Amino acid sequence: MIRLLPTGIIVHTTSECVIGGVPYPEIPTLIWPEGVDEAASDWFRYLIKTKALSATTVHQYAKNIRHFLFYCRRFKRKWDTVDDQFLIQWRTYLIRVREIDLNSVRYSLERIFEFYVWAEQSKRLRYHVGIYPQRELPAKRRFVTFPIDAHITRRSRKSGDVATGWRCTVLPKRGSRPARHTMTDEEMDLLISTEK
Repeated sequence: MIRLLPTGIIVHTTSECVIGGVPYPEIPTLIWPEGVDEAASDWFRYLIKTKALSATTVHQYAKNIRHFLFYCRRFKRKWDTVDDQFLIQWRTYLIRVREIDLNSVRYSLERIFEFYVWAEQSKRLRYHVGIYPQRELPAKRRFVTFPIDAHITRRSRKSGDVATGWRCTVLPKRGSRPARHTMTDEEMDLLISTEK
């Protein structure tokens, strides 16, 4: 019998997991005491099956997402209501409370952002992540601020075409200063006191 912790656990499929006739062992599944986290677990499956990432890589993503989603649960924040301010709060928590180095904080936020982009592209979320060119938005949405902002990136490939992607706007800058507001000591004290 598996004891389910409030922090969630990650279990993995066995070779008996067959999708389209192909076995997919080692797909992570995130489980909370009340059941499977479908959105996160579907994303993990997508990363392995569709994006062909290694099980080891996706396990690292799963650990990161589990920590973030547990943080959301501690603050009674549903995953589909997260916004830039909450991501900044997470970033500040990692830097100030957990004392995580900036590269690891960037990694965490990049993975979380990838999860939200996937959720938007797979229509689990609609108009929540700002990954739409202005001209593709319905007229009534063209001047709306998205809960999670995004910047478009373009990179030239050797073949001559241009790869387009999206970047999280709340990543800490490389160096010692964060890209956006970092909580003051008083704000952090308030945050820590609410955790107890």
